[in-house]
Amino acid sequence: NQGLVAVWNGGLMCWTVDSSMEGLPLSIDTNLLGLLAPGVFDDLFPENGQMVLQTRPSSPPLASMDGPNDVDVSIDDLGLDFYVELDGRLTRLMQVGLAADAGANVGFNGASGDLTLQIDFDTSAIEAAVTVNEFRPEANDAIAGSLLGIVDTLAGPQLAGLLGDQTFAIPAFEGYGLTSANIAPAAGAPDRLGVYGNIGSVSYTGGCEGGGCDGAGAGCSDTSCDSSSGPGRAALFAVPLLLAALRRRRS
Repeated sequence: NQGLVAVWNGGLMCWTVDSSMEGLPLSIDTNLLGLLAPGVFDDLFPENGQMVLQTRPSSPPLASMDGPNDVDVSIDDLGLDFYVELDGRLTRLMQVGLAADAGANVGFNGASGDLTLQIDFDTSAIEAAVTVNEFRPEANDAIAGSLLGIVDTLAGPQLAGLLGDQTFAIPAFEGYGLTSANIAPAAGAPDRLGVYGNIGSVSYTGGCEGGGCDGAGAGCSDTSCDSSSGPGRAALFAVPLLLAALRRRRS
């Protein structure tokens, strides 16, 4: 949760979406209001005009390890502001509060050395409620219901690449590598992340076929296969070995 607070406090959850962004499936302008509430805002915007969407997270996400996934994250109080041009200036037309739950599961294949990260998130599980709407408050329910479909249209393509299994190849060093890995609460606290693993003799060779010198994907290229690559891989496994030694010393 300290990491999530840093993400929130650093502004990484504050996004601005407008017509200048390329590749969006929808045009970000006042025509969007007709999709949210058909006919409700027509008298305010008889002609198509500028619109800007901004997220306004009021509180940081909260992570827990006592849910259905290895790590569950709840996002509450994520405000979505709609800014439009009225009387020659950009004005907040309304704000919608969003809430959602997401999760992540980590798996490890000891035979291949592949670490798999699976994101558990469905845009249909997002909850929406209009929190500010001084112009047309009678349309709040219709706006909240229609917004979920628009969020799925806008965010769905961007999330598609993240919701599949993400695989990372763990390298081996001189026949030794990671034999098992799992995530569990650390020190019995449901909000403290613990990553546990074992190191031993393995059959896989590394992140890429042939020890990483075949120019395959996953960050492997021929430029890294020189006489200096050995110490780098050794240092990678020296870190967990050192941590294990320190833990034994403390016990």
